[in-house]
Amino acid sequence: MAIATRDPAGHMKLHETDSHLALARLAFDAADTKQARKHLSAAERLIEETGYHRRDAELARLRELDA
Repeated sequence: MAIATRDPAGHMKLHETDSHLALARLAFDAADTKQARKHLSAAERLIEETGYHRRDAELARLRELDA
């Protein structure tokens, strides 16, 4: 996450998205739904912003864990 967010031009947003999804998975595994929701929200925003819809299925699976 630190590497993906340090680029001021934002060229690493796809990596940032992947990081948020991974951190959401880890937070759900640790039963920390507050952190998981934070990372899911950030990932969803980045997916819409960048058009990185390749991760839509993973986002949907993680959203199901929050239900």
